[in-house]
Amino acid sequence: MLLLLNILVWAKCISVCFSVGMELIDAEVKIDTRKMSSYDAFVHVTAPLERNTAQTPGSLNDFIEKRRDFLINHEEIKEKDVLKTQR
Repeated sequence: MLLLLNILVWAKCISVCFSVGMELIDAEVKIDTRKMSSYDAFVHVTAPLERNTAQTPGSLNDFIEKRRDFLINHEEIKEKDVLKTQR
């Protein structure tokens, strides 16, 4: 139960961490001549979580939300009396 609660809290806070990390390395990614993908791909994957809108498909926030939903709806977790939370 504690693990599930930690996952839910982490999922809500991680977008802020992505934004901070992106700001720290943004200029370096932009000028990197050896990167394996484009700067636009970097911006797409690290797109910030917007309030009241869907996540950018393929972004890290989108992945985290899908993973969160999977874990919450997993049969073994559903069988337990775990803390019901809202998004």
